[in-house]
Amino acid sequence: MRDHNTAQIEIPRLYRNVVPLGLFDISIKHAPLNARIKETLLADVISEISNSNYEEIHILLLAQNVNRIRTLFMSWLPALGLTAKLKSKGFIFPSGSMLWIMNPREINPDDLPFLKLKRCVICDAHSIQEQVFNELSDISDLLVCAGHQTVRDHWFYRFSKNVECYQFTADQICAQFEDQWERVKELSQDYSRDERRRYFNLEDIIISHLNFNRFAESRLWIKTDRKITALHPKQQEYAQDTDGTPIVPYYLTPLNKRYLAMKRMAVKQGKKQRFLLLKYRRGGFTTLEQGLSYHQCVEFSYSQCITLAHTHNSTKRIFRIAKLYHERDPRHPGLISD
Repeated sequence: MRDHNTAQIEIPRLYRNVVPLGLFDISIKHAPLNARIKETLLADVISEISNSNYEEIHILLLAQNVNRIRTLFMSWLPALGLTAKLKSKGFIFPSGSMLWIMNPREINPDDLPFLKLKRCVICDAHSIQEQVFNELSDISDLLVCAGHQTVRDHWFYRFSKNVECYQFTADQICAQFEDQWERVKELSQDYSRDERRRYFNLEDIIISHLNFNRFAESRLWIKTDRKITALHPKQQEYAQDTDGTPIVPYYLTPLNKRYLAMKRMAVKQGKKQRFLLLKYRRGGFTTLEQGLSYHQCVEFSYSQCITLAHTHNSTKRIFRIAKLYHERDPRHPGLISD
């Protein structure tokens, strides 16, 4: 399995305490590197089907980049003496067993192509919608979920707390796959210290709003009509030679930081995250909240944020703030629609 151009299957020693999989649900958390976890789980799935003694079983492997996984699967079959035919989004074996290899986007919870699964293997669990997970868990005898560390209100976080959980840090993965050290160096430039601790070491910490400060300064731009003397020194560099309304990097004001600190304090005190802000006009709070919403959507998969205003024109004006964030963000994700 170390050489994806051959049909040789060998479980990396890093995962030999995990596979072969047992009879109970498990969670596998790993650093955001090429940990070969999909290949490992695919190999175990093939072993399950080949040892099923002609019992008809259905197994789903859910992951992104399914074309590569399907190609790899087909390359392994001859060496194992197995045959399978491609049918719809799965492979059917002579025993009648079925292996579904599907992308999360191909899953319609209201129209699943199977009624019962002996095993459901969910890779990239950090990016899977909770509705999809709930539907699959209801029809699966065994759940295996693998993905990156997530925020605490994500279903994968809760799932991992309730089942046997295996964790593989960046150091453990790089010790097994030395080609990933370069990837660690690349990602280290994009992550803050807290984010590195969470994603590389799998530490269970809350990513604080302090990370938003860094995100705003490096990726968000705003229009401002404030006096140049009232701007942050870095903003002044962009504003002083600009005709018309300048567009400058977003630096939080002291009042913005105080507001975020009060929200953090409320959360630490165990209060529900329901905030009512009585504010004066043009205090920068709308810009701040739009920045927080944009940060949530681009940093955490499948997030949904809604902004409501009292008039249609106000809604359009506020939405222009978010559009400017996206247009000027040097690492902006693609849009499905406007």
